[in-house]
Amino acid sequence: MTLLATAALVTACARTSGAKLSVEARTVPDHPALNQPFFVEVRGHEGDERRPISGARVDIIGRMDHPGMAPAVAAVSETEPALYRGTLTLGMAGKWTLQAAVALPDGTRAVQQVELEMQP
Repeated sequence: MTLLATAALVTACARTSGAKLSVEARTVPDHPALNQPFFVEVRGHEGDERRPISGARVDIIGRMDHPGMAPAVAAVSETEPALYRGTLTLGMAGKWTLQAAVALPDGTRAVQQVELEMQP
């Protein structure tokens, strides 16, 4: 019951203002177990100086490419300045895509996707 691979695939920035926004997401533990709650930690950074972002809206969604499979949605909170944490439980073995999205009040948004392979 372990996670075989955790790979950061995409960090995309959508700019509606002049700000450059980036996202970093990781699972805690690195190898979560099937049907067991685990954390997803998200940090957002702004500008070329990578200033940490506090007070953003952060969404974490787990999706499986399987007909009829509902997404897993994490309740996210800022647990310390510029660190956002949500809890997920993935209840089916197979390939999952976690999407972590950070949005600023001005509409600037960035998304990172992390691929997980959950084993029975």
